[in-house]
Amino acid sequence: MPVIWDIHDGIICGTALVYRDFLGEEVTVITKDMKIKNAGIVNTIW
Repeated sequence: MPVIWDIHDGIICGTALVYRDFLGEEVTVITKDMKIKNAGIVNTIW
């Protein structure tokens, strides 16, 4: 994850990645945060 993110963005995306990569769940993060959306690490809506 990019080092310029604040801790909260990292926790949100990290949690989504655990659900996706380790638990095999389909994950979409509901957010207006452009840092998360532009990173393209997880699917987002809003």
